[in-house]
Amino acid sequence: MPALRSPSLLIRLAALLSGILLLSVLLPPAWAAFQERTVSGTGSDGPRGNRRRKSGTNHLFHFRSPENVVCPLFLLVPFPGFYRIDRRGRRSHIHEVIALSQVEPDSLAEQLDALLPQTQCRQCGFAGCHPYAEAIAAGQADINQCPPGGETVIQALAAFLHRAPKPLNPKHGVHKPRQVAVIDEQACIGCTLCIQVCPVDAILGAAKQLHTVIAQECTGCELCLPPCPVDCITLQPAYPPEWDKQRADRARRRHVARLARLERDRQEKEIRLRSKTTARAASVPSRDELKQAIQAAVARVKAKKAALAIQDAIAAALAPPDPPAGPDH
Repeated sequence: MPALRSPSLLIRLAALLSGILLLSVLLPPAWAAFQERTVSGTGSDGPRGNRRRKSGTNHLFHFRSPENVVCPLFLLVPFPGFYRIDRRGRRSHIHEVIALSQVEPDSLAEQLDALLPQTQCRQCGFAGCHPYAEAIAAGQADINQCPPGGETVIQALAAFLHRAPKPLNPKHGVHKPRQVAVIDEQACIGCTLCIQVCPVDAILGAAKQLHTVIAQECTGCELCLPPCPVDCITLQPAYPPEWDKQRADRARRRHVARLARLERDRQEKEIRLRSKTTARAASVPSRDELKQAIQAAVARVKAKKAALAIQDAIAAALAPPDPPAGPDH
């Protein structure tokens, strides 16, 4: 049952104006009838006055029946007809439709999501059951696009949205009994590709290690089959063959937890990359620092050359003089 909420301020204002307009039309005849009865009741004509008083009670608007005057006031109340319940305690169809139109989109999507099997198989054409529910709430998807739910889910969605049920759209697949994935551990090479795509984290394993499936948590989404490079994953019938509310709620919680984990990992990765970028930017010298470093290097070269020149001069000064050249023999 969709959650009801009070009509918006605009609807209340329209109701208030309608009530005031209706009262402005109905109250003058009622007031005239009241004055006529008052005058006729205080007259001295006796029986004639009584006849007038009696004839006054036959007027459409008289104060002996307060509902004839108060009935227009219901327009000043925020549409109590939305909440009218029949003698059997059930809401009429028109009130259900009006109440459904008052449900906020997010709330409506969540209530539709509660009717889905939570396999997260993406056969409906969306990234999961909740995006599919949001698309239905926004009018962007039909109610017959969920093969795992089959006719049961279609009937539930149709009853909730007050639509006529439709057969399952074969474009999105065919309904099959519930299945679970099984990994041949002897053939598994530990590539972790199936772990990365499992929507409920029902596969355990690590890189270059054997993987295994938690059968109680597997939704049978079949998303792990295409990425497996050695085709070591098969599907086997599960018991019970149909989904139940408890199993769907648990699968939803695991899927939400996985999305939260992935988002947390993404944020942590961004923080690490940002810190590395900041550290790298801090390690790069500025223009002034580069200029100073170059000047210091030039000064060191000049000082080294000067030291070498002095050493050469000292060596030349200390060297013994060359002997004089003798006559040729």
